[in-house]
Amino acid sequence: MISRRFLSSITTALFVSAFGAPVDTSDCAVNKDACSCPSDTTFYECTTTAVIGAALEDVQALTGDFFHTEWMGLAPESTNGEDNVLGSTRTLTVPTQKGTYQFTEELITLDRKGDGSYTLMFKQQNVPVRYDKQHGPGSFSGFWVTRSSHYGGPYRTKMVWNVYACLTGTVGFPEFHRLALNNATATLQMLGKIKGVSEPPHSDCQPSGDFMQTSDSFYIYDESAEIHQGLRIQVDFKKQING
Repeated sequence: MISRRFLSSITTALFVSAFGAPVDTSDCAVNKDACSCPSDTTFYECTTTAVIGAALEDVQALTGDFFHTEWMGLAPESTNGEDNVLGSTRTLTVPTQKGTYQFTEELITLDRKGDGSYTLMFKQQNVPVRYDKQHGPGSFSGFWVTRSSHYGGPYRTKMVWNVYACLTGTVGFPEFHRLALNNATATLQMLGKIKGVSEPPHSDCQPSGDFMQTSDSFYIYDESAEIHQGLRIQVDFKKQING
């Protein structure tokens, strides 16, 4: 398991899961039939799955915090509230095929199980984000995201990343989700935590499409590098990890 000392070296803090009022089951995050999109947008859904050949608790330690998104290659521009506390928000600047925009996302649930699995849900708070003049008219008029990890056997963690969204045009999220999950696997490999067989991400989306723009703005793991650019984890940090 990754030590708390190690985690503190790559994040500012770790907060235990905090639970507020139950999630409203009418929320689009948990019930797609409740999603109601503006007339100028299209309802979009996509699920990306992957298997990471590491223990549940190690995958949670890397990917299971709301504020600490560096493993994905994007760090928040700002945060409000405390990490992993319901109602807290993060703001990220995201390059897309429709331009570069800031999205503010609100944590709506975080459920951490004793076996190391977790479910994290968040939604777009700053609705709508309208496309710029070059790419408009159109908007990101709400997205609701659920990321969860599940036990699939010793050193076999199944990741499921689901999104419902109201968007203009055939756009979506799968490329970014696949890059992020590959980044997580590569990071855990570098840390010596991959002890099982990983399976690459696969996306099933309706309608199909990507809005994420692949560019140097994303930190893709490079095995030849001594430092993982997304988390800035030095190779020497491996000495601080419990065996």
